[in-house]
Amino acid sequence: MRAQGRCAGCLRTGPLSLIVQHLLVCSDWAALYRKDPAAVLGAAEEFARWRDEDRKDERRADLQGRVADTEARRAQSIARFRVKDPLED
Repeated sequence: MRAQGRCAGCLRTGPLSLIVQHLLVCSDWAALYRKDPAAVLGAAEEFARWRDEDRKDERRADLQGRVADTEARRAQSIARFRVKDPLED
């Protein structure tokens, strides 16, 4: 597995070499660095922190969003093909 990195500014994740290059032009990362240089992690360190602390929560939130979307689409589909009762009006 290739080394992975993550931008602390825009939260982009990918191969470490590409993320290190991305940090040079990321305005969100630069803003964080200007605010507190000591608090901003490098690409590899940010990926390790995210993997250990935030990844599970983000996956859980993504899954909940996809389940809610699926349930809403299913309800729309059921309503779309339901025959309207002529005596209902």
